[in-house]
Amino acid sequence: MKVVTSWRDSLSYGDGMDAEMAPPAPAEMVLPDLEQWVTLLELDDAVGDETGDGDYIYPLATDFNTPNGGGLWDATHLTVRQSAWNAQFILTMSEMTDIWGLANGFSHQIVQIYVDQGETSYGRTSMLTGANAEVHPDWAWEVAISGTGEPGAVQAVQAETGSASARGIDVTGDVDAKTITFTVSKDVIGSDIPNYRYIIVIGSQDGFGTGKWRDVMEEPATWTLGGGANPAEDDGIEYDPNIIDVILEGDGQASMLSGYDVAGHTYAQLTGFEMPEVPQQIFGASVDTVTSSSAVITWSTTVAEATSIHVAPAGQTPTSSDASLSTSPGTDHAVTLTDLSFNTSYWAHISANGTDDVIVWFNTSSVIDETPPDVLNLAADVLEDGRVTIAWYTSESATESVLINGDSVHEDAFATKKNHVFTTEVLQDGVYTLEVVSADASGNVNSSSLSFTVNAGADVEGDDSTPVDEADDGVEPSSGVSNTTLQLVALVVVVLVLLAFLRVRGHEPGDEDPWQ
Repeated sequence: MKVVTSWRDSLSYGDGMDAEMAPPAPAEMVLPDLEQWVTLLELDDAVGDETGDGDYIYPLATDFNTPNGGGLWDATHLTVRQSAWNAQFILTMSEMTDIWGLANGFSHQIVQIYVDQGETSYGRTSMLTGANAEVHPDWAWEVAISGTGEPGAVQAVQAETGSASARGIDVTGDVDAKTITFTVSKDVIGSDIPNYRYIIVIGSQDGFGTGKWRDVMEEPATWTLGGGANPAEDDGIEYDPNIIDVILEGDGQASMLSGYDVAGHTYAQLTGFEMPEVPQQIFGASVDTVTSSSAVITWSTTVAEATSIHVAPAGQTPTSSDASLSTSPGTDHAVTLTDLSFNTSYWAHISANGTDDVIVWFNTSSVIDETPPDVLNLAADVLEDGRVTIAWYTSESATESVLINGDSVHEDAFATKKNHVFTTEVLQDGVYTLEVVSADASGNVNSSSLSFTVNAGADVEGDDSTPVDEADDGVEPSSGVSNTTLQLVALVVVVLVLLAFLRVRGHEPGDEDPWQ
């Protein structure tokens, strides 16, 4: 690792020279954890219930031995907390080992988190492959997260698209503290953490098992648990759950997990826990961008309510004459403060009902920024269902404006991101023009454009978006070849036929031709 810096009074990175701060040899840097966490839930799970439906038995291999004769799949406590960017789930286990030396720091557990975001049209009830259970329809999930001690087995599945990715998920185990921690980006799990419902299940990790789950059979064996049921004789499918523990408030695990029927070909149906009401708190307040005359401030609240911000010169209490802005009800808030004095220190007082104010400090720049952000790597990825994922990168934090055929389909007025991603609604087949416009906090604007084609065959009801090749009134949809082109081709064919005919006539045999 090499750390460099630029001269203090220079606007250009490094001023053309690297001022080296760390040696070129391998080095380790430990960064402080500046993430502000707010605890949303502390839940005690029943102790000694790592028996699935009531009678699951450990595998026979000595790899599963513990000093207390069990506890590897017995969760005793769950902590749920959030920051401005992430959600975190911390499971405390009765026992933990890393006997197989897996990279995430634990060996025996597979943990899955099913997130019910509320009423949607795309919630799923089937659990991920290998769990051998279903989610109750009233608890249909929109996001499912799975993790083991193997980094390659960590993933999140989005019910709406079916896509799976490990991006934005960090899973770690601490054998000494007996904890497994999932840290999940809100871009993956969603932003309204306090109002979601969750089903969290634990099983035995098997690197060679279906979906990384270890099977539960009727009788225990060296590498499989016992106490379950063998596959159905007629279809060979396993209907007994491979789930050993379910995080619940109170009893009910055994009755849920025993709800399967091998003969009837039905799986057990599971429910989970709801989040309690939490008091209003302001957290994650930060100054995202500062210019000579403006600043972008962001913060989060635990309760979806409107908030306000008052700005005054540093050291002064805001008055009615000082700048004041309000935000719409929600849990994520952002404002752009304008008309500030250059090279001046300010205090921003953030207020919400039922909680103390939070104050952030910033200093406006002494240099006027007149350089627009670079808009780079614009791409449009057409999905199978006819939606389009649009992505681009800006050289500095910038706003978002997406236009398709000149019509605005997305706006984000706050210059808080460099990596920009947006997915459209389903579009009808055709060719489209795309333009993205981004502005930095100083108001400098740049844009980029391209064309893309949708050919997904999606049936779009009431969609007013019109492909560019069908936009003019009175022009019939193109079949891919114009009428003029067809006429030219036909004319050429006729001319060639005539020439061939004349050529043949000119070479007909005469009376003295020996081949006649």
